[in-house]
Amino acid sequence: MRYLVVLSCLLASSITTASPWAAPGDERLRHALQQLVDQGCMDALTGTWPVAWRDAPEELLSASCKASSAYRYLLHERRYAQSSGFAGEVGISGATAEPVFRGFADQTRERGQLNVRVGSVGPTLAWNLQAQLVDAERDDHATRLDGSFVAAKAYGWIWGAGAIDRWWGPGWYSSTILSSNARPVPSVWLTREQSAASTLPIARYLGPWNLTMFAGQLESDRVIAHARLLGARFSFRPWSRLELGLTHLVQWGGEGRPEGLDSLWSVIIGRDNGETSGFADGEDPSNQLGGADFRLGLPLRASTLGFYGQMTGDDEASGLPSKYVGLAGIDWATSFAGYSQRWIVEGTNTVAGGWFGEDRLLTTYEHSTYGTGLRYQGRNVASTWDRDADVLTVGAMQFFNNGHEVSLNYSNAELNQAGTLRPASLSPSPLVLAPPEKTRISVLSARWRFPVKRHRFTLSAQHFSNPLVTVAGELESSNIMVGWDYRFDY
Repeated sequence: MRYLVVLSCLLASSITTASPWAAPGDERLRHALQQLVDQGCMDALTGTWPVAWRDAPEELLSASCKASSAYRYLLHERRYAQSSGFAGEVGISGATAEPVFRGFADQTRERGQLNVRVGSVGPTLAWNLQAQLVDAERDDHATRLDGSFVAAKAYGWIWGAGAIDRWWGPGWYSSTILSSNARPVPSVWLTREQSAASTLPIARYLGPWNLTMFAGQLESDRVIAHARLLGARFSFRPWSRLELGLTHLVQWGGEGRPEGLDSLWSVIIGRDNGETSGFADGEDPSNQLGGADFRLGLPLRASTLGFYGQMTGDDEASGLPSKYVGLAGIDWATSFAGYSQRWIVEGTNTVAGGWFGEDRLLTTYEHSTYGTGLRYQGRNVASTWDRDADVLTVGAMQFFNNGHEVSLNYSNAELNQAGTLRPASLSPSPLVLAPPEKTRISVLSARWRFPVKRHRFTLSAQHFSNPLVTVAGELESSNIMVGWDYRFDY
């Protein structure tokens, strides 16, 4: 598989094939959607990805909204994703080393990857078959079906099964509860087809709302084999400028663990916190996260300003989340020299209690029973920075009218402040991609993506202030990534 690295050394871009939703990964699409929402051009909810294409209407009432480059790009991607017949993509990607830190922007997860996908969207049924051939140093599985799904629309809901990426929360570089940092977990799910406001007397005050739920199964090579991963998120916009989200994520069941209805009911009502909930040590039925987030978006003439935050509790007290971790940020969308930009400042703290009280190290995303923690295939399912991290990121994105886009971001990070990892998190294969000791590091990332007809090329790089030592080995201070893909329909 080394020939993939030699041939391309690369980074895959995120192009949406035929699908009823827009998947996380495309920064330009998210920027365009967020700008239109903040300007009051549409009521889409932007904190829950995938985003249903029905939330991005074909027609807008305002002429100024229709004339914007954001709307033109959004409409172009929607029409391609919703076109009749088959649509697909072929691409090759790789890197000089496995990328460690993965934000909202799509990038290869491995040193080399060959990717092929094809799909179709009909009136009631959509499917996508996606296959990868990878060169992965930590993973013995050379073939994957990540991104594949089948979904059906019925009674205003989408019912689906497959392995799709999700991003829950307002952050651009991380999430404290669920992101696309790890590979997608195979699952079944239910989500609202369109986030329209309810017409019921009381519910209509919620404004546009969405509910999505999934049930997935984690891998076998972990402390509790085949543990279930359950997630639910309710988001709504009670005011045109304010979006709120409530999220619940649970590890439950698995080999040797109770999976009956009584155990599941304890999970639902939050009765799972050891002796305080009446359970003996090690008999907790689940490992849970729960939290809330917000985004306030304000129009400023031709620009928009956003304030956002997310807090997630890693434990339970009196039936509510406790031991919070947090994320907060400001973003500013501008239009200089006829082009569009977004400027971002984002801070993340994954020390339990960190911003909200007493520090509790070795807590977030960990569990005494589910020893592997909230990780899948060696990566954290929530924060790209993993637990006990304090990170400040400053970033900028430039979007040109010819389809070129450039992004640059700088992160100053203090990782694994506990200075150790739990022994149980080291045993599964692949090895966890995290530093085993307290690490101070600065990360500079740059990315350039541009189209040539139906081809799309991506060049990117990450530079560390010093070589990064992880459980899987030491990484050089620089990592170069390049990618090519081509999409088609017929």
